[in-house]
Amino acid sequence: MKKRKMRRTLTKDQRIANREAKKIERRANRTPEQMAEIAAKQRERRANRTPEQLAIDKARDSKYRATPEAKAKKKASNDNLKASRTPEQVAIDKAKKSAYNKDYRAVPENKAKAYARNKAYRNDTENKLAQAEYAKEWRMKVDGRLNLTYNNMRWRVTTEGHRNAHIYYGLSICTKKEFKDWASNDPTFLSLFSAWKESGCQRVITPSIDRIDPSKGYDLSNMQWLTTSDNTKKRHTDNN
Repeated sequence: MKKRKMRRTLTKDQRIANREAKKIERRANRTPEQMAEIAAKQRERRANRTPEQLAIDKARDSKYRATPEAKAKKKASNDNLKASRTPEQVAIDKAKKSAYNKDYRAVPENKAKAYARNKAYRNDTENKLAQAEYAKEWRMKVDGRLNLTYNNMRWRVTTEGHRNAHIYYGLSICTKKEFKDWASNDPTFLSLFSAWKESGCQRVITPSIDRIDPSKGYDLSNMQWLTTSDNTKKRHTDNN
């Protein structure tokens, strides 16, 4: 009499892991022809879906994308994709996206749709509060503070109609990259920024850029960091 083999009992997690491993193995061993055939079948199934099936699939996908596992998986995939791209690929993708957006906005119907969508988004109270909160948090970061400071500098030297145009208009200015590289490695700025943030963002000690020689522009050799209060006092002294 043959002895019957004992059947090994696996837990539910082990069975799921085995199925996933087999799926991955099958996908890895597919030929290009098999992959093309599967893709064609999937496209055909999507094209033949009824409105009810479309709504069900959309709801299921939305529910899945909202789970932490799906978000983590998507983030990991995006990070891997970004890390694997060369600078040339990044430039090509950026140019493609810019060209697509330009062509899309060139169609009057698309432009009107985008305008209506953006207007509805801006008028929504929850979105307004979310945007205000995001802007507040962004300004409290080093990158946000430096961007805001540089934009103010550039506005002063390029805007002819503001009240202090006779002081700033036409002055030289460094590039944003040069400014951010210089400022992010400047101990004075980092110290002032840390003290400003710890104080609850008091305006009088906000890091402010000062031109050492008021007759020159915003060049790296002619800039230093002061608090807003000290910068105001220095400006009054220079004017007098």
